[in-house]
Amino acid sequence: MHDLVVAKNGPKMKEAEEGPDVRPAITQVIMARTGTRRIVSKSKTTLDLAALLTTPAFGPVMDKTGLTGKYDFTLEYAASDETIEGLRARGIDVQPVPASDLLTAIQEQLGLKLEAKKGPIEMLVVDHAEKTPMEN
Repeated sequence: MHDLVVAKNGPKMKEAEEGPDVRPAITQVIMARTGTRRIVSKSKTTLDLAALLTTPAFGPVMDKTGLTGKYDFTLEYAASDETIEGLRARGIDVQPVPASDLLTAIQEQLGLKLEAKKGPIEMLVVDHAEKTPMEN
């Protein structure tokens, strides 16, 4: 479990321009040749970012930034070793470039950071299931 908070130097994201032509979007791209990932966000909140960062690696990410606006940002970071090996296994020639890991990139590029927290997590456990015959 992690909290997304504002780093000590403050947020570095640009406030999104409002208007009828602005379509909220998040695009994720793996740049195969360089072994980096890029997330481009248009008119999204930090709550949306926390939801995007909620993964098996980080567990639930809670937005604790206190920021209420919508933001445009680009986040570039090094892809995981597993991603790079997977690309190479598919025959893609990956020449990794020096890039920050995701945690460092969030702090350096967005002015936010993830803080590890301990706490209860809701979980559903099924300890038994039976198949009941049904008529067609």
